[in-house]
Amino acid sequence: MASAVFLIVISNTAFNAGVSLNSAFLSELAKPEAFGKVSGWGWSFGYLGGIVSLAACLLIVFEGQKAGLPADVYVPYTAMSTATIFFVMALPMLSYVKERSTPKNISFEKTFKRIRKESADSFRLLKRYPEFLKFCACGLFYQAGIAVVITLSAVYAQLVMKFTTAQTISLILVVNITAAIGAFVFGYVQDRLGHKKTLALTILLWIIMGVMAAFSQGPVTFWIAANIAGVAMGSSQSAGRAVVAVFAPAGELAQFYSAWNVAVWGANVLGPITYGTVTWLTSGDQRTAILVTTLFFAIGLLILRRVHLPNKTLA
Repeated sequence: MASAVFLIVISNTAFNAGVSLNSAFLSELAKPEAFGKVSGWGWSFGYLGGIVSLAACLLIVFEGQKAGLPADVYVPYTAMSTATIFFVMALPMLSYVKERSTPKNISFEKTFKRIRKESADSFRLLKRYPEFLKFCACGLFYQAGIAVVITLSAVYAQLVMKFTTAQTISLILVVNITAAIGAFVFGYVQDRLGHKKTLALTILLWIIMGVMAAFSQGPVTFWIAANIAGVAMGSSQSAGRAVVAVFAPAGELAQFYSAWNVAVWGANVLGPITYGTVTWLTSGDQRTAILVTTLFFAIGLLILRRVHLPNKTLA
């Protein structure tokens, strides 16, 4: 158990560090007028990759169950298949994408000193860029709502909507498809409509989704709400990354994305804990909990209205 927890901590730390570095490539790969489109492509293909990975895991589980094997025999292979897919999909980027910055040959000790300094600089830059600080606050709230949907939607479907396991799996697959479509389509919308307006539109979709899910009495309404969530999920995450690229000046990309990802990590804690607390206080009323989750999106939208992008043509 201890070794499993240790490996999970290491893998999550490495993954989130990689997300910051991956996102920082956006302004190197695309011109400002194409930030939305290229960011949308990235999230769209990411969701398609998630579908492939999920399909591989389901195949392993179904074959293991068909063979009558205990779960502890076949479930570990789902982790191995996911790691293999992750590694294979990363190879083209590692092999062919060239970065413009030149690495500096410094000692191991100086590297950690620089990391400490730049970590402090990442928080100091929030004082120097108050509009970006407001955007991080916006991200903290709307991403908290997204975190609830990602982590607890299957639980809500089964406990509240009484979905079977097969129905829940089908729901997850379809939502991943709509998320891929949403990220791809809204990437183009961003570059035409503007990043701030597009993000506001997707947050409005989240609010509609939350209200529909809370008051759904049958599977049809819930399916519609779930697919609205899929469209909003891909597009809002894509728009958020593009807005950070708009704020970040040359030479400070990694620091800006690090600060943004700190807000996202905080949201991943804030959202599910709030949902769980409301559920506990209301003796298991998850409909009330999903309504409280919707308030996160509303707060994020109100903060977004006060954010002024440095380039008005991209707002």
